[in-house]
Amino acid sequence: MKKENYTIVILLVTVLSIQLVISISNNFLPIGWDTYFHIKYSSAIIETAKIPTMNPYFPEFPHAYTPGAHTLVATISIIGGIEQLQMLQLFSLLPAIFAIPIVLAFYSLALKYVKPKYALLAAFLYYFSSLMHSTIIATNGAALANSLAYPYVAALVSFVLFPLFISSMIKYSEQQFIRNLAVSSAILAVITLSYHIMAVVSYGLLLTYLGISFFKHGNGKLRKSILLVMLLGIVIASPYILHIIFSGLPAETSAIKTYATLSIQDYVSLLHLPLFGASIFSLLLLLFSSKVRSSISTIPANRLMILASWTVFLIVMSQAYLFGISLVNDRFAWYLIAPTSIIAVLCFPGLEKHIENLDQINRQKIFSAIQCLLILGTIFSIALLPEIRKPDDTKNFLSHELEGISWLRENASGFIIATSPKTGFLISSLSHVYTVAIPPTIADYYIENLEHGISDLKAIFNISTPLNESLQLIANYNIKYIYIGKEADDWFKIYDLNPYQLLSKPYFKPVFPLKPLIKEGRDAYDFDGDGVPETFETFTWNGTSRNSKLYPLTNPSSSANLTLRGLFDKKGAHGPVRISINGVLITEIEASEEEKGQWITYQIPVPDDILTEINKVFVENLDQENNFYLDYIGFDSKNAAQNSPSTVIYEIQYLPGLNIGSEVFDIDGDGGLDIFDNFTRNGEHREYYLYSSFGNETTLKVKELFPETSTTIQVEIYVNNMLVGNITLTEETLKMKWLTHAITIPEGTLKKGWNTIKFVNADKNNNWYLSFIQLS
Repeated sequence: MKKENYTIVILLVTVLSIQLVISISNNFLPIGWDTYFHIKYSSAIIETAKIPTMNPYFPEFPHAYTPGAHTLVATISIIGGIEQLQMLQLFSLLPAIFAIPIVLAFYSLALKYVKPKYALLAAFLYYFSSLMHSTIIATNGAALANSLAYPYVAALVSFVLFPLFISSMIKYSEQQFIRNLAVSSAILAVITLSYHIMAVVSYGLLLTYLGISFFKHGNGKLRKSILLVMLLGIVIASPYILHIIFSGLPAETSAIKTYATLSIQDYVSLLHLPLFGASIFSLLLLLFSSKVRSSISTIPANRLMILASWTVFLIVMSQAYLFGISLVNDRFAWYLIAPTSIIAVLCFPGLEKHIENLDQINRQKIFSAIQCLLILGTIFSIALLPEIRKPDDTKNFLSHELEGISWLRENASGFIIATSPKTGFLISSLSHVYTVAIPPTIADYYIENLEHGISDLKAIFNISTPLNESLQLIANYNIKYIYIGKEADDWFKIYDLNPYQLLSKPYFKPVFPLKPLIKEGRDAYDFDGDGVPETFETFTWNGTSRNSKLYPLTNPSSSANLTLRGLFDKKGAHGPVRISINGVLITEIEASEEEKGQWITYQIPVPDDILTEINKVFVENLDQENNFYLDYIGFDSKNAAQNSPSTVIYEIQYLPGLNIGSEVFDIDGDGGLDIFDNFTRNGEHREYYLYSSFGNETTLKVKELFPETSTTIQVEIYVNNMLVGNITLTEETLKMKWLTHAITIPEGTLKKGWNTIKFVNADKNNNWYLSFIQLS
């Protein structure tokens, strides 16, 4: 076996090993946020057995992303019996699967320009320089990163096809046979169907080549041949192209506006300094060395024209924002790695002529030194990147969210979820749910108004938004579940939002996880000075958005006590911290001077009448100046040392009836505790919200109690700000008894959706008590 063959085998084994190590180190979870779009797209093809024409995230918008690569993955998945969540492992392995074909395809192209030993160096420079680069920030704030380690299946397929396309075009330009025409056209069509950006590069290269060829006489036949390749490529890919035409051009969405203003420093960062420097050195030698020019002149002119057209087009497109074209221009700059890797080694045959007077050993030493410098420089330029030591945040996300996503797959198929945009994007990619919004910078070109959806999400979870407005926004989007995980909670924190005030209301039912104890682990600090940080949740002081949190807890052992372990900050005041269960105030805990700064375990008695199968325990720090820290809370203190999952899911309850109660007392004297709202005398009013599916209910049922001292005219009732009746005490014997009234609702008063029910206590001297209302 020749030396070059040994070397190519070593290179192939190396790139395969690197990609496998990346997959293993990430627990076979794919990296890169865009990966999850490709998973969603491939899954949609599997589930429907057809290529989707509408967006899988937002079916109201067209979907025009190239289908070819995703159809390939879908076919592999069907043949292999791979389910949707198992596609995580499949996608994590895609960079390893495509590593060898990508290197071989580029190596075969480099052989069109240089000897095998230099083509090997070009293949090395290309692959390793493409592994990673420093993150570039787009003008809209998006972080731009490109890598052959990302399992973006469309891009990976195109990295194999594009070098093959150029090789086929070189062959066709030199031997204009029908077979070569068919091969070039077919590859161009497959690229068009596989990855739109590489299709732009392919057609752009050919058009640039045509433009350059006009300056050279005698190329008329070749120009016609290239036009024929383009025409046939379009014809073969015409079903997809027609779909784009009929879908219309996309509006100016955030995806289209994602571009970066690139400086020379950015080009150096994208290409890496060794490759950038080697290519500049090669071009300088071409300008000033006749021997280098002489060696390059042995390469057929059409091949050099193709290489020049390729390079020029990518440079122009990387600066296309200057001409009003703002479309992922960093990608075109990154693609420059491929032609630049060939340009970098073009000078090597000329260098051989410069040192041909030296003996073979010294010549070999010089070339080995140059090659080692390029190889080691490339490796170090990657190893020194800060990004290589920063864990991929999608891996961190999935490590926290897989259980919640599995629950959604089993229980929430087809429903709409409210959560942070980034979490919504990932959970809808891996399940059959829809979301209100996804990050605009990773959305498809046709998706519009995402900023509006994000604004509505913020309004829903803003503590200053009135409850009826939050409920109405939820109804407008037909939201069925609210999903809060670690990333979503971070998003709430960034925008000073607190979902727990809203979720503590009776319209939200906890459905996952259902556990008797929750151990917090978000924050950490060594309060007791033993050298081991304790983990906890921080409740900031009263008046901030992070001073409260809701805990869904089961009570399978029917415990009469709620156990809570917490610490009051020793620097200031001592509380109180308010504890409510299912909307009923249970107690307020405080700390003495001696207890501040100490972890205290509280046993809080809870009346059995308040407890339900799933209990919503609301903890609120009312201290005006200082934090409160919670270690764990629950009805069972077992496993209190093990952190609980950070994900919680709530189901929206579109309630036509409502059990009411923030206070508990045996008000009617029957020996059982009553739960109710207390309307104090002289005009106190409260509003409640009931959902009407059709808006045609005619009666409002009310369960209420008049105290012993009540007068005859008591309560006014309003529906959507219209007075519909009042409740009057007609008999003295009905005092201190829970009574049910049926209030007639005039036609046209109710509306479909949420309705505001308002009660006003008109008695100037007595309270009034309410426990239940319902539309019927």
